[in-house]
Amino acid sequence: MKKTDFPWMYEVSKWAPQEALRDLEKAFQNFFRGRKICRKIGYPKFRRKHDRRDSFRLDNSSGTIRLLLDGSDRRYPGKARHIVLPRIGAVRLKEKPVRRKKGGVKTRFPQGRILHATVSREADRWFVSVTVEEEIPDPTPPKGPAAGIDLGLNSFATKAEEAGGVTQIEAPKPLAKRLRLLQRRQRAHSRKEKGSKNRQKSALRLARLHRKIRNIRLDFLHKRTTELVRTHPVIAIEDLNVAGMLKNDHLARHIADVGWGTFRALLEAKAKLRGVRIVKAGRFEPTSKTCHACGHVLSELPLFVRAWTCPACGTHHDRDVNAAKNLLRFALTVA
Repeated sequence: MKKTDFPWMYEVSKWAPQEALRDLEKAFQNFFRGRKICRKIGYPKFRRKHDRRDSFRLDNSSGTIRLLLDGSDRRYPGKARHIVLPRIGAVRLKEKPVRRKKGGVKTRFPQGRILHATVSREADRWFVSVTVEEEIPDPTPPKGPAAGIDLGLNSFATKAEEAGGVTQIEAPKPLAKRLRLLQRRQRAHSRKEKGSKNRQKSALRLARLHRKIRNIRLDFLHKRTTELVRTHPVIAIEDLNVAGMLKNDHLARHIADVGWGTFRALLEAKAKLRGVRIVKAGRFEPTSKTCHACGHVLSELPLFVRAWTCPACGTHHDRDVNAAKNLLRFALTVA
């Protein structure tokens, strides 16, 4: 069929369509497996040619993909800071290969055996993500106090430490700050004639704004999660049903703006690499309405009530601080 119906496939590397077909096969396997076990897994959707985010994956079983760091490659002499891709050749990278620190020079590029390379486009920028296989030594847990973290919307997170300190972390909320600008650009884009050059320019402007919002959020989440796993050997969090909360029309945009689900995924992944223990409290655990001083549990505590006084011991609680202290106690009990 390549020779008769799809001759354009010979213009690109053979790995691009092969990896796409493997993804399609996996999608159908997941769909039929979900039918057997009565899980709702969607039918594979047709992917449009002009998607907002294009990507393709290249396999490195033939050893074609490699990084050029110092310009000593015989085939590409003098080319440093490049990556070699099949049928494309050497492509210059914007990221520098080394990061200089006080303790020495540390490379930014992977050192293991390259398995795959995924090339993706976001608005008007292209990225390459490299999957490598390397030996990672057993991590040594950091030295420091245990911590309990309660996620919220007024403050992104409230952290209670074993030493007694309480810290509230504020989120940048990039979508809320740029919502009016986003709405104006979306309205302007909808008025452009379909297929016109002005509509393409408007789509690019809109995609750049979406990318900026996402990058601000990811930068904040990466910095906070890295800081937590470097300073706390045990971290307690709530097992929140984020997907279910996103169905609430009043809270969905605010929850998505702070990125609770991404925060938990990044925290768990980084904790595994650094030997940090993540302790999850049940999603129905009454952390907010349980007095951390005496253990009294309120019958109910509406969401709009941000502070309350324990009727048993008279201790005044901030809702988020009290939940963080209860999570800390849960972490110490389990540990």
